[in-house]
Amino acid sequence: MSEPIVEQIAAALKTRIESVTVANGYQETVSEVVRPSRASGEQAYVPQNNLVVILQDDPEEGDSPEGLKAWIQPFALMAFAQLSDQASTPADTVLNRFAADLEKAIRSDPTFGGLAYDAVIRPAFGWVGKNAFTGFEGITVNVDIYYRTLEDDPYAAG
Repeated sequence: MSEPIVEQIAAALKTRIESVTVANGYQETVSEVVRPSRASGEQAYVPQNNLVVILQDDPEEGDSPEGLKAWIQPFALMAFAQLSDQASTPADTVLNRFAADLEKAIRSDPTFGGLAYDAVIRPAFGWVGKNAFTGFEGITVNVDIYYRTLEDDPYAAG
């Protein structure tokens, strides 16, 4: 059996972010994309330069047309950067570019191949010098993905 539409969207988002490379026309190259397991209390990833961690939040119900169920699925993309003290480029510049690359990738097809009907970027927030990951700076890009399923079948897009 196929995956529910929300899982197909999450997997497509991961694939999309994995395509963020300089060779593909972006300013940064993502080193790895992780959707952490929450099965254990341990951290499911090790911070590294240009790592993106995708966190899925609780969905909200949207306005549903007859026979369909509408959802707003929030995702947070935590982008890590390890910046040298000798770097001439300001940390904010690196993080602004990284956030813009992620936003560009998300919006390259806001329907995710017909699985959704929109992807809305919400304000990002940086954590330069304010994080618990020694030696790393970062920015979190937030996106709400709007999608519908058949009212009685979360495996079928509506």
